[in-house]
Amino acid sequence: MANLINVPIYTDERGYLGVIDQCLPFKIKRVFFIKNVPHGMKRGEHKHIKTRLAIIVIEGVCKVYCNNGSDEYEFELKSASECLILEARDWHVLYEFSNNCVVLVLASEDYDPEDYIYEPYD
Repeated sequence: MANLINVPIYTDERGYLGVIDQCLPFKIKRVFFIKNVPHGMKRGEHKHIKTRLAIIVIEGVCKVYCNNGSDEYEFELKSASECLILEARDWHVLYEFSNNCVVLVLASEDYDPEDYIYEPYD
């Protein structure tokens, strides 16, 4: 099931440095970001066959609903030090994006349209 992990943040007079490489439970094969989501719109609304995801809100706030077929959770991501790990079976929806929200997504697999399952669990 989806779970939150902490991103190591290093601070000095130059600002913040968040290091994501060693804290993930998978190797990164793809990186993308989401921003400028119109009010009321949702992103995601799918699960995967193989791909695991790490979701980090770099700026702003959004919510993530997750359902693995037996458990349902809602997360509010509002800090770049929080990283939401989604397993492939986690059907997920990102929603309620703040106006300034920037979401970074790290994926365990290259993009493959055959890896997406859009039907939610009953």
